[in-house]
Amino acid sequence: RRRPPRRILAPTRRLALPAAFPSPAPLPCTMTQSARTLSVLGLIALIPLASAYEQDTGFNFFINANPVEDDRNPPWTGYGVPRGPAPNSDPTKNPNSLGSNTVFAACITDPSCTRLVLEDAKLTGMIPSEIGDATQLVEINLSYNQLTGDIPPQLSQLTNLKRLYLGDNRLSGPIPDTTGMNKLKEFEVYNNDLTGGVPSELTSLSAIRRIYLAGNLLDGELPSTGGAYSETLMFLDVSDNALTGGIPSELGTLGESLQELDLSHNFLTGTIPSEVLGLCSLYFFYIDHNNLVGTLDGVEPDCPEDPTPTAWALKALKEFCAVGNHFSGTLPTSIFAQSDLRALKVDDNELTGELPTEVGDVPLEILSVSGNKLGGMLPSELWSSTIIHSKLTRLE
Repeated sequence: RRRPPRRILAPTRRLALPAAFPSPAPLPCTMTQSARTLSVLGLIALIPLASAYEQDTGFNFFINANPVEDDRNPPWTGYGVPRGPAPNSDPTKNPNSLGSNTVFAACITDPSCTRLVLEDAKLTGMIPSEIGDATQLVEINLSYNQLTGDIPPQLSQLTNLKRLYLGDNRLSGPIPDTTGMNKLKEFEVYNNDLTGGVPSELTSLSAIRRIYLAGNLLDGELPSTGGAYSETLMFLDVSDNALTGGIPSELGTLGESLQELDLSHNFLTGTIPSEVLGLCSLYFFYIDHNNLVGTLDGVEPDCPEDPTPTAWALKALKEFCAVGNHFSGTLPTSIFAQSDLRALKVDDNELTGELPTEVGDVPLEILSVSGNKLGGMLPSELWSSTIIHSKLTRLE
């Protein structure tokens, strides 16, 4: 149920990503899903817990017997419930309140509980500050509920936390301080009402890989100081906010790690830094619906795979969207030197000149350049290329 990353191409048309691209995190396990992977020892251990669940104690308990810890299959124990209303321990309180929820109370007081999953459980109310006492937690998933109030600052006490999912709630206030949460890899708080800025303490965490802040009320400028972005960062989505200022050139230091960057639907100004146009590992780049200006040209920094300078150095790029800005000049021919480019959308800008003949050299599926000042004839290469002819599904 986690909100999928934005894509221009429909899933049925999108080609498989290279093995290096991070696959979406697995959905939270249910009792049935966990039981499928339990060892014999794990099944034996589950018997009394299953009995307790049948007696309406109000929680599911999960055991994973995998001996090798990784992000796909960590050895954990945790509490969770099937989707739907979660059990409540106090009938005098709001039946859907997280603070009086049996599963929540059981997990934060159990030292063996490392994973709290209450996704889509119809929960309301605030996240209790007591969650900061559960320092053993490795994952918290409270997504797809109706939680309100601030994210408690006590979360910073969870120094073992690796994954925090709070998306699709009604949370407000600022992003809490994450200083010291050096094991945190995934931070998702999309589709809430969070305010304030994007803290550099979050983007510079030593293990952070995925930051998903889309659909909030964040304002101010993106972090732009030296060391503001961790070299481990692979996915950054701050779309649909009210961010101002320019695109930080410091993002260009992530040339070997950053694979998706979504800055769309903000109020960003200025030009695209040449450092950003040199992100050698970037697959998906969305900057549409901002107030960006300048040209689409850039200078490549030192990319280990191809140290030869070119005008457009996004060598791994698959999708680029710059719709609704104020870009001028021509479309650089070097854009079409990217052999994996599948979707190019630059509608509603101020581009001039003609479409480069090199447009026939890449297997584009979507080419959208409407709402500009382009002239001339459509290049014959667009129609004569057998590669393009078999792929192109939309031309605007």
